[in-house]
This record gives sequence, structure tokens and C-alpha cells, in this order.
Amino acid sequence: MSNLPWKFVVNTFYSRTFKSMKNALSLTQDHLAKLTANEADADILAIKTAYLPLHTAFITANNQLDSKLGIYKGKPKALKKCSKSWAK
Repeated sequence: MSNLPWKFVVNTFYSRTFKSMKNALSLTQDHLAKLTANEADADILAIKTAYLPLHTAFITANNQLDSKLGIYKGKPKALKKCSKSWAK
């Protein structure tokens, strides 16, 4: 536990997104938008080029997670609907 505050000082992204995929998604989209807005600068373009695969991988993983959770959450509703029709 004594190392936890140090993690917040070293990694501000961790403190902002700890246990919140919604915050992580918002932060990565905002970060990419700001990099894209300033990509005329060669240094910013280099940072964006390095960051883009990470952003894409995170968005893909988040979409897959949402898809799987959505499918899972939808199954009990379908089962309840079927069981009501069986009870008639």
C-alpha cells in the first residue's frame, strides 16, 4: 500500500482512469484529438504516429468488451422472455 501514492504521482493517467473504462476512453479520444489538431508540428506528428497503434488497440479491445458484455446481458432477457411463453 505504501507504493500506491507514488504510482499516482508517477502515472497521472493511472490516477485518472483507475477502475473507469469510461474515463480511459474519454482520455484517449481527447489525447488523440489534440495530437491530430497539432500534427503540423513534426514532433507532435511523431508522437501521434507512436500513439495511434496504442489508441487503436485500446478502442478495439473496448469495443470487443462492450460487445461481449452486451451479448451476455442480453441473454437473460431472452431466456426470461422464452420462459414466460413456456409458462402459458
